[in-house]
Amino acid sequence: MFGIAGSAVIGKNCAIGGGAGIQGHIQICDNTHVTGMSKISSSITKPGVYSSGTPFMENKIWLKNAALFKKLEKLLKK
Repeated sequence: MFGIAGSAVIGKNCAIGGGAGIQGHIQICDNTHVTGMSKISSSITKPGVYSSGTPFMENKIWLKNAALFKKLEKLLKK
């Protein structure tokens, strides 16, 4: 089971894994695969495989980790 908002547009040859959620007012291009339990909150314009999600944890810790997650690639390059 997965959830797709009514205003989302899904391209051709797309696969959406179980438990995935797709927000409204976005587009997913052709030839895109979304792995299970992923949350898609913005449009996908480049074909490929997309994943998201983390194991559950206390909200206070999750909030800190979410803020750091976007910086990981930049930190690794240092």
